[in-house]
Formats: sequence, C-alpha cells, structure tokens
Amino acid sequence: MADETNNPNPGYIFRAAPQSVQEAVSRASHDRIKSITKQAIQHYIEGFLNTDGIKRSITEAVGSLSRLFVTDTATLTTDPTLRPTQIARYYQDIRERMPAILIVDSGMEYVDPGLNVIDHATSWGEQSAAGQPLRWQGQFPLTYNIPITIICAATDQESADALGSFLTLVFGPLRNLSGGQRITGRDDKGDTWEVRLPLQFTPSPTTNSPIADDPKDSVWAMTIDMVVQYEDRIILEQEMAEVVFPPVASPQTTGGSLSENLVPIIDFPDEINLNENYQIRVTQLQDRQRIVLSDGNIATFDPESLILSAKKLGCFEIQVLDRRFRQPADAALAAKIVATKTVNVVL
Repeated sequence: MADETNNPNPGYIFRAAPQSVQEAVSRASHDRIKSITKQAIQHYIEGFLNTDGIKRSITEAVGSLSRLFVTDTATLTTDPTLRPTQIARYYQDIRERMPAILIVDSGMEYVDPGLNVIDHATSWGEQSAAGQPLRWQGQFPLTYNIPITIICAATDQESADALGSFLTLVFGPLRNLSGGQRITGRDDKGDTWEVRLPLQFTPSPTTNSPIADDPKDSVWAMTIDMVVQYEDRIILEQEMAEVVFPPVASPQTTGGSLSENLVPIIDFPDEINLNENYQIRVTQLQDRQRIVLSDGNIATFDPESLILSAKKLGCFEIQVLDRRFRQPADAALAAKIVATKTVNVVL
C-alpha cells in the first residue's frame, strides 16, 4: 500500500509551489494567459478540421462543404478537392494561402474571486508530536474574461460563408456533442488551467475587403466575437507553526479535569447606588453553573444580559451555583455555592 503521509489529500491537483517570485509571475503573466487561451481554442477547432482529429467524425456527419476544409496537408495528395486551411493566433502566422482562421484577442479582464480568495486548503505532511500535520497548502484562483475574435477569411464569398457558418456550429450545437464547453490542460504535465467556451457568441455578416487597388483581388471575411473565460490556480504552501503548551497540573493532582476545577471569579463593585443598573461579569464560568442573587427584594438581574438593578437599600450576595455538587446527594435541585460577592446598596 502506498504511503500517502507526505502527499496532499487524494483528489487535489498538485503542482510544485513556485520557488521564486519570477516563477510565480511567469505562471500568471498576461501574455502567457492569452497565449494559452488562444492555443486552446485553436486546438479545439483543429479537432474538427484535422482529418485525424478526435472530432472529425462529427464534421463528416453534419456538413458537405464544411468537411472539405482541412488543416493537415498530408491528405491533399489523395483528395484534390480538399481545401487546406490555416489556423493562426497571430497575424504574422498567416501566409498567403487562403482560406484561413485567425484567432485574435482584445485584452483581458480580471474576475474578482470574492470570498474564495484561498480555497482547497489542506494540511498534510509529517506530523508533530500532537499528531498535527506540519505543512499547509492552499490554492489561489486566477480567473480572467478574455474577449476573442475569430476571423474566417477566404478569397471567395462561398468559402468564407461556409467556413464561418461551420464555426458557428462548432461553438454552438456541436460544442455539447463534442464534450462540452470546458477545455483543460494535461494533468500528467501538471497543468491546472481551464478554458471555458461561452454559451453565447456574436457572428458578423460576411464582408468584402479589396487588396491594393484591384477590386477583383479581394478577401472575404466573417468574424465571430465571444468572451472566453480562463481559470488557473497558484499553489501556495508553507510550514505550519507548532504550538507548544507549558506543563500544567495533571487531573490526578487536581481531582478532575482542568476545566472542572476552575473557580468562577465575580467582578462587581462592593457598593452600588440605588435605582441604577450595573453589569455582572463572571470569568471562568462553566456551563453547569448559574448566577443567582441571595435576596431578590433588594436587587434583580436579567439572566440573559446579566444587567443588575438595585431596587432597595440593603445588603445581598451574588452567588454562583454549581449543579455538579448535590446537598444532600439525592436532592434534585440542590447545588453548591462555589463563588460569592457581597454587595451593599447605598444612596
């Protein structure tokens, strides 16, 4: 059986804690986040357009013209009717070949985690003499909304319409058929990021843009605007302080547990004025103990707020009764007085 003493609780995604400030910043840098997000979308689209893609069977089933667009060139020699399609995340990656799909971002917006600033907290590792783990680990979530524009470009209107319409299916009905809206990293590589595709997006009409001064040489394009959510976690880890209590008297020397032998201390003035209110304070009061007054004609108090009111001149006692002691032993209501405070009511 494997020893899990020095491992986090099962079910937690673990990645080594950053060893420097530079490493922590690199994991959460904006360029890296946007690059991962666009790469995840590119990988998602290629699953439909690559002839060996895991979602290619869905493409073959839903469309006639859309299945002619492929991203791998190895099959072009066997089927000349296929149309090679580029998918790029940067303008400079687009070559002269059309049709093409360009994935462009327009910044990012940080999403405040609110109360979940630190979650998935757990203690683990070697244990102290008291049996408490000596290490603590928590996860700091990073969530961003990233506006993405997907541009479908072709040299003719038919191809641009077909490619753009197919992508509206890819991010619409086919999203649920192909595994849902979550795109995750590889657990075996320690990836903890997740990209979530939106439920809604906005496609634009197909437009024509001339190249140079020749109106016949033009590019047809259709865009799809969406807001994609990126989420990752930074693992925080630190050693837990060990609390050492000083030696105290054992129950054998005190005749019981430590809490049972604490004596209540009544904090109240020796003299109070008639018709005025005072707060009764008792420290080390146990659950089995209650506060009473020896003479209710001279003063009264509220058991909830412990506010005492002097009603008459005279002398009385504030008493703490302990129900643990019976006088005599078979008495149902008798209790022992364990603390008293004598109070005089004056003008």
